[in-house]
Amino acid sequence: MAEERFLSIPLNEQETTISFSRDGEQVDIWTNDRTMITKLDKLCKSSPAMYRCKHVGYSMGEHEVMDKQYVCSDKSLLSFKPKKRQCAPLTDEQKAERVQRLRALQDTNGVQ
Repeated sequence: MAEERFLSIPLNEQETTISFSRDGEQVDIWTNDRTMITKLDKLCKSSPAMYRCKHVGYSMGEHEVMDKQYVCSDKSLLSFKPKKRQCAPLTDEQKAERVQRLRALQDTNGVQ
């Protein structure tokens, strides 16, 4: 099979749309973002029971891939997570201060 050729799309115009119904299990994904296409193509190969490519859109006459549509069979695989906070390491003084506060709280609450 020949290597796919992709239509050149400016980064600010590359996008992904994910849609699903509340009472359904299937997730429909449309994208023209090359990074997402690569990730989803890999998922289709590694987990064909869960992911499949439903449609490939080509540019007129050029035979270059413009976009792809995928189906994920399990909505529970879709996840939205908060970004983890990254905290700077505590100084020795900050650690000592927190230990003192914790001990004071324990003393107040009668914890031994």
